[in-house]
This record gives sequence, structure tokens and C-alpha cells, in this order.
Amino acid sequence: MRTEPAAPAADTGPLLRVTGLFIVSFLVWKLFLASAIQQQGPVGVRLYPLGEVAFALTLVAVLWRMGLLRRAGFRAPLRLRSAWLGLPVLLLAGFMLAGSQNLDTSPAMVLGVALLVFGGGLGEEIIFRGTLWEGLPGLGPWARSFATALAFGGIHLGGLASDIPSTVILAQMVFAAGFGLILAGVRLSAGSIWTVVLLHIVFNFGALWAGGGVSGTFTPGVEPQLVTMGVILGLWGCVAIYLGARATGPAPPGGWARSGDSGGQRPPVEVGTTPSGVPGA
Repeated sequence: MRTEPAAPAADTGPLLRVTGLFIVSFLVWKLFLASAIQQQGPVGVRLYPLGEVAFALTLVAVLWRMGLLRRAGFRAPLRLRSAWLGLPVLLLAGFMLAGSQNLDTSPAMVLGVALLVFGGGLGEEIIFRGTLWEGLPGLGPWARSFATALAFGGIHLGGLASDIPSTVILAQMVFAAGFGLILAGVRLSAGSIWTVVLLHIVFNFGALWAGGGVSGTFTPGVEPQLVTMGVILGLWGCVAIYLGARATGPAPPGGWARSGDSGGQRPPVEVGTTPSGVPGA
């Protein structure tokens, strides 16, 4: 009985090229444009969250124009059941809000933080758990998870070019890498980008609101707490990756990805049979 020829593996070149473009754009935005906007006083502070939203939506528009939205992870419904793997970061955000004194509940503050975390969370997830994640299908779940988490942490080193103390930037890198491992586990379990975007936004909202905005996260003296929390999150992230990989299941023979993950290709089947191997009618 003859078989159909195997479909060629999806070309990841466009995803990796657009990832490089997005990372360069991200650094230019954060280190130059965003900094210049924030230095414009009260007007700049109000414009900065809008700039974050505009940057993230620009990434979405580029992917749509290139026909890469689904390949970048924008597929399948939102799977909230996978969010439990990110429970530690949700609890951490809740504790930070509960322990915050003089929480600013003004509409301007809440709206500004909401816009900021929506743009920031969406943009960062498009890059790291979107195009970069989908551009590395040849790696196993552990290698891909650590690669994207380390890249996510490493991008925070761009802050060394600012006037923020280097110790704070390095501590943030450790925290972000640990957070990235949890997000990788959720990404594995969910099979798409939607759940990690939501988780990222919710955590950032709690953290930034509790800290009184962006400036509150760069206060000298927070380094020990950031490093400790980063290590704890990283350890849980390894558990999340293990559970997420088990939920995904092993790749079928021949290097094919599971449907709904990394391109959604299906293994070849024999002509005259159903995908389960049972002869068709």
C-alpha cells in the first residue's frame, strides 16, 4: 500500500527574521524613543502607555501583513485551564497589591497602568513566546523553554545603557528569566500565545500598580527580593515546563509537531486509511 509523500517542514526563516527585526525595534523603542517620551514631563508620562500600545499593535500589523499571525501563536482558543501553571506569579501580584500602602486608585493611574501593561505584555509575548518560540521547532520543549526564557531575561540588559543602577538591571534579568520559564510552561500547555499574554498582563498590572508605576520597579535596594523571587519562579517554571510538556505529549515519529503546536502539521497517513490507521470507507 503506497503512502503519501511527507509534507515538507515549515520554513522557520521568516519567523526568525521577523524576530530579529522585532528585537531590534524593541531595543530602539525602549532605549531611545520611550526614554525621550518619558523625559517630556507630565505629558510624556501620559503618552508613554499609548506608545507601548502602538508598538505592540504595530507588531501585530506586521505579522498580519506577512501572513504570520497564526504561525506566531495566534491560533486556537484561549485556554484558561493552562493558566494554573502560572499561579505563583498571580499570587505574587496579589501579595504585592495587598502589601502596597497608599495605592493610587485614581482613574488616570489605573488607566495608565492598564494601557502600559497591555502594550508591554502583548509586545513582549509576541516576540518571545510568539515568533521566537515558533521559530525554534527543532528544539525540544526544555531547550526551547530555556532559550526563550534566557532571551527574555537577556533583553532586560538593555537597561544597562540607562541611568538605572546596574545591580537593579541584573536583578531584573534574573527575575525575568525565572518568569519566562513559567510562561514557557504555560505556552507548552496552552498551545498558543493567548494564555501567556493574559498571564503576563495580569502580573504586570498588579506589580506596576502596587509600585506606583514604572519608576517604582527600579528602586535601589530591591535587588535581593528580585533575585530571590526570580530563583523561586524559575524552580516552579521547571515544574511548569515538565507538566506542560506532558500535556503536549511526545512528538509523533518523523519529527512532526503535534497539531495545534508549532505549526500544526500532521503526520502523513497511508492512502485509504483514516489518521488513526483504521481503513476508511
